[in-house]
Amino acid sequence: MKKGWLMGLAVLCLLAGCGPRKAEAWLAEAQILDTDQWPENAFTEEVPRPRQGIVDYVIDGSGQGRFAVFIRDISEEGREAYIEQLKEMGYEEMFREEEEDAAGYMLVKGEVNLNISGSGTGMGIQIRIPE
Repeated sequence: MKKGWLMGLAVLCLLAGCGPRKAEAWLAEAQILDTDQWPENAFTEEVPRPRQGIVDYVIDGSGQGRFAVFIRDISEEGREAYIEQLKEMGYEEMFREEEEDAAGYMLVKGEVNLNISGSGTGMGIQIRIPE
């Protein structure tokens, strides 16, 4: 189940512009939580739950102002619909990179930064809120 979490996290870190030291600092205190429920906290209040897919696991780095939710069983169309839903909520797309098998997005609304990565039937949503 978690075999792709390192790759997903690496993509999120690259999109966030964090180097290895910043990624290590965040991960040193982060907790990986195996759950299939959409978490309810200050981070996830900033974004809607995707209409498609199932929560696979979360990485709780709330002590460093970060929280990530990883979704499985979501299609490329489902990811695109989620990005559009975020834009309708007022998020501005700052960056988009798409390749044949993967895509990455950076969106901002006020002080909330989202880094979203997708590949195959998976999607990672990293939410950053300044401390």
